[in-house]
Amino acid sequence: MPVTIDVGTTAVKVLQFDVAQQIIKQEKKEYETVYGDGGRAEQDPDVIVEAVFHCLKKLNLTNKETLILSGAMHSLMAVNQVFHKQTNVMIWADRRADEVIKTFKQTPQAMLFYKRTKTPIHPMSPFAKLLWLKETSSGQTLDQSLGDVMWIDLKTYLWYRLTNFCELDYSLASATGLFNSETLTYDQEILNFVGITKEQLPTLVPVTHTRHVTTAVKQRLGFDHQVMIGSSDGVLANISEGLHTNDVHVTIGTSGAIRMTVNKPYTDTDGRLFCYYLNDHHWVIGGAVNNGGNVLNWLDDLLFDGMGHIYSYIDRLDFSSFDPALIFIPHLNGERAPFWDTGRTGSFHGLKMSHNKAAIVKAVIYGVLFNLRHVFDTLQHVTGKIEAVYLSGGFFKVPQLKTLVSQVLNVSVIESTTLEQTSMGALRLLGEKKRNDKLKYQTITQPPSEALKFYYNSYRNCLRMVSSSQLTNNLSKH
Repeated sequence: MPVTIDVGTTAVKVLQFDVAQQIIKQEKKEYETVYGDGGRAEQDPDVIVEAVFHCLKKLNLTNKETLILSGAMHSLMAVNQVFHKQTNVMIWADRRADEVIKTFKQTPQAMLFYKRTKTPIHPMSPFAKLLWLKETSSGQTLDQSLGDVMWIDLKTYLWYRLTNFCELDYSLASATGLFNSETLTYDQEILNFVGITKEQLPTLVPVTHTRHVTTAVKQRLGFDHQVMIGSSDGVLANISEGLHTNDVHVTIGTSGAIRMTVNKPYTDTDGRLFCYYLNDHHWVIGGAVNNGGNVLNWLDDLLFDGMGHIYSYIDRLDFSSFDPALIFIPHLNGERAPFWDTGRTGSFHGLKMSHNKAAIVKAVIYGVLFNLRHVFDTLQHVTGKIEAVYLSGGFFKVPQLKTLVSQVLNVSVIESTTLEQTSMGALRLLGEKKRNDKLKYQTITQPPSEALKFYYNSYRNCLRMVSSSQLTNNLSKH
């Protein structure tokens, strides 16, 4: 019986399945992120490892379970030669590399490195964090105090605690900005550029690579479990319905993403999309946005005292009528795809005294969705026309939003009955399970109105205005 361990940004979630791959028990434990000056965003890896063991101990484990790991992308930490932590984990949200990356994007190496790695040039990546360590006084001070270290991610740290091996799956490695997507090895020129060697990085292994837990872990959990290294949370979420090429997933939780499973690596010539390896026959291409459900939470704080009432309010709104001249640009947290610019900001355009609460809420929702449409169009430009997408994420707990996303993207949307996309994707690594569309999915198709088509043109015009007035340092022109 499989057990999936999903180590996310805010919590670890451990799910136990029966032989029919139905959830029989689940445990979750949250942990903190410490934010500080200069864009610091760190977590204590030992707290997270203990959270994993806490959840595992609360399950009814036997000697039959296979543990499968998934982890968030773009983390970085240092350990010494006996694998004691030398730093906390810098997570994807760490922005200390902002200025270094803005400068690097102006160099010829930026596009060259992107084409080799298929990882966007952005402060989130381990490449950017290592460059910050090399090229800034604060980074050099930290680096020099560490001595002879290994540079690893959080999942590798957990894997070592479980198995006593320093290993990283190819899939998560392909999101580091250090991994050559053609040779499937660390890129020596990039390593030289950031000043580290491959001996300072984990050994690369396939996503289905398995080992047995250590004697110490066996004594702690009670059984000699087999553990599979797995992949990243985003890649696994995209294969939750199966290893079907051309499957497209739209996920909106706190942030958002659009991803497509493809059978070969794609390179966006403008550097706007990522493309991450899963195995020799499957890659996941797409773009992630910073601004999703968190924008609604911001609006909830402003208009509804932060009590969550905005969701019931949205469900009562009539979206057939709205002011298409009122445009909201939702870049409150900077933006990743397709801009990869941490300096972007949000704004209203066309706001008048006559606009009421309903008009503002509608504008914000359309702003979030059309922001995602921008990434969707970028993906279609690279891979070809998309007819249908799978939906997941807490944003869609409001039924009306499922219909709206169908209209805004002009596609059929398919809602899965499971919310555990990453864990279901992890199960796919154990073997394919046939998809039953009739029983598991609800399809919604809602063509866009003429007003929405007008809104999209207005939204794109506003983006152009914003791009001309804000300092943008992305690789492409928008």
